[in-house]
Amino acid sequence: MEGGPARLVSLVHADGSELSRRVRNGAEETARSLLADTLSELGATGHADAPASAREELQQLGTRFLDLTGAQPQDRSVDLVYTATIPTPLAEEELDITAGSAYAWRTIITSRRKRNDQQAPRNRSGTEALVLDYWRQAFEETDMALDFLPRHLSLLQLRSLYDAVWGYEQDASGFKRWAIDRKGAFQNLLTEVPDPLSLETSFFESLGSRLPPEQAAQAGAITAGGLDTAPPSTLGLPIAIAAAMIVNKLYRRRGPDPTCMKKSDDWDFGPTWIESLYPPRPNWTRWETRQGGDVDAN
Repeated sequence: MEGGPARLVSLVHADGSELSRRVRNGAEETARSLLADTLSELGATGHADAPASAREELQQLGTRFLDLTGAQPQDRSVDLVYTATIPTPLAEEELDITAGSAYAWRTIITSRRKRNDQQAPRNRSGTEALVLDYWRQAFEETDMALDFLPRHLSLLQLRSLYDAVWGYEQDASGFKRWAIDRKGAFQNLLTEVPDPLSLETSFFESLGSRLPPEQAAQAGAITAGGLDTAPPSTLGLPIAIAAAMIVNKLYRRRGPDPTCMKKSDDWDFGPTWIESLYPPRPNWTRWETRQGGDVDAN
């Protein structure tokens, strides 16, 4: 998220309880059915007035990847925990797909900017520990971070996902060198977009395909001005979906916009192993190294 500290979240019931269902026709089939039913209900309750095309797109975005995260032994059974990617705009405050529904986001971990700017991270257990370990390994060894982001993205957005998963801001220059300056990570999967206007055109065309003309014009005006307040519920879901498909460039930012990148034809949904594993490195280690202090990368 660009509007605040990066965070890793999970979708739960409004009371905080986890989504669950007894296995009947196979564990993976049960998990996919649960996710599909949940997203269908989100489209009907959270944004009941949104166009049907936007609700159908929500289903496709939310179910394109699902994998077994791990298992938790119980007294007389075993709980299987599955994980899925939800594009980041759908969890942002201004475009929250859970608004007005029976669901909510539960924060698993939030990034820190300095080593001592927050209390020590709490110990996690159960589902949260399984989910956190899964995504840390996935981000270290595969290109799965790109599944959370739209077709057009910035390096800042990509790095913020790593901030969220590890719970602290990553060293910006080190991340850039690893991600796109050297072969083995994302260099062949991302290309720089020289013309930002083409990006804006694609985004507004995407809005126009999901909204009536008058609403598309209103949504375009809101987005072009930078979203700092929640849009009407009838526009929230289509804007979030357009952002998840095209570009997540919704907040006003100080200073120049970061360089825009585009996913290349070599990238595809789902995990692909990368040659150069990611070495997590806190942003504050660069400052400590310059000052001659001790470096703590944990």
